[in-house]
Amino acid sequence: MLTAGIITEYNPFHNGHRYQIEQTRSELDCSHIISVMSGNFLQRGLPAVCNKFMRAEMAVASGVDAVFELPVVYATASARDFAYAGVDLLNKLNTVDYLVFGAECDDLSLLESVAEILIDEPASFSACLKNNLAEGMSYPSARADAIKSCCPAGADLLKEPNNILAVEYLSALKKTHSSIKPYIIKRTSAGYNSEDITGSICSASAIRHLLQETCMAHISEPDALFKTFYQVLPTASADLLKTDYLHTYPIFEDHLTSILQYCLIMQNDAPDTVDMTEELYNKLKKTKLLQSYAAIAESLKSKDLTQTRINRALLHFILDIRKNTMSMYKESGWNHYGHILALNRSGSDVIRQIKRNSDLPVFTKPADGIRFLSVYYLNRISKQRAYITLLSMPPIKQNYRTILPPGFLFVLNW
Repeated sequence: MLTAGIITEYNPFHNGHRYQIEQTRSELDCSHIISVMSGNFLQRGLPAVCNKFMRAEMAVASGVDAVFELPVVYATASARDFAYAGVDLLNKLNTVDYLVFGAECDDLSLLESVAEILIDEPASFSACLKNNLAEGMSYPSARADAIKSCCPAGADLLKEPNNILAVEYLSALKKTHSSIKPYIIKRTSAGYNSEDITGSICSASAIRHLLQETCMAHISEPDALFKTFYQVLPTASADLLKTDYLHTYPIFEDHLTSILQYCLIMQNDAPDTVDMTEELYNKLKKTKLLQSYAAIAESLKSKDLTQTRINRALLHFILDIRKNTMSMYKESGWNHYGHILALNRSGSDVIRQIKRNSDLPVFTKPADGIRFLSVYYLNRISKQRAYITLLSMPPIKQNYRTILPPGFLFVLNW
């Protein structure tokens, strides 16, 4: 039995994702495909447009055999930690033969050369990176520029988001001494951030943009939107989105506004949350409170911080994901369980094999997870912290219930 793994977000699952799955099956002749997917919050520091169970259901309806959840502390982390955590989880399942990922560049040797530089950090690279940061460049720009000093051919690689993740996946495979082989499927058609919809394959960004425009126009029965769904999404995905429209989704960052306002009112000192610096927090405290979440995030832009980094800092602030907590999870072994969000009939076969071979407890119900984790690792991590991570929830969830906008509670539910 040959099994491929894909680390993804499926926000939402579209025809480009289905193409990747079809190519994976045909090119690798694999019998099973499993996905490690972000939950309700994403690596860009924003909420998913629809909840994790709906997105997982879309995936298994279109060829993925089983979907595992990437814990929220890693799903909302930097590209490096996001990739490392995904690879670590796949490694510990002891069943995956290939890691499949899309990239704008399909030159594996070139991507591996860049990955080697980021792992070993030669003196010329480190010096150039340090100098760029001192001049006020953002970290991604400073790093991409420093690559030129060691690998001129890779100078432009890190300008593309999928190439960045591809390099981080390759770095993680090497760092973990993984037996999993990398396999690239070159990204086709629409760019990652393109908002154009012209054919049957477009970016997830374009779909979300269209959804947001439709919602802002207050159209309750948007025939044009549904027509586009069936053009760019697999039928199963389109059916789910059409049925649940304005019931459980869509969710956008502005739904987080009241939570952010609440946290700002309650917080007195600079929080020790991931990605939040004291300088950024002081700037945040000076913003006008009666603004939307997106407007507040936009007002924090600066030369040395990307918008994505700012979004992650705000999200970690409201979810109370602290630096010491993140360090504790990493030092104790990164992943400690496999939480299955969805599986199809074929997925039952691969799950049986995973349960025989896995280094981790694997479960579908959080209640079972608490029971399994008490045996496997609660001697290393407090039960409260394990519970919070398991359910992908902030620890002060109960306080949020009185201020959440209608329809938002599902984001915090398990």
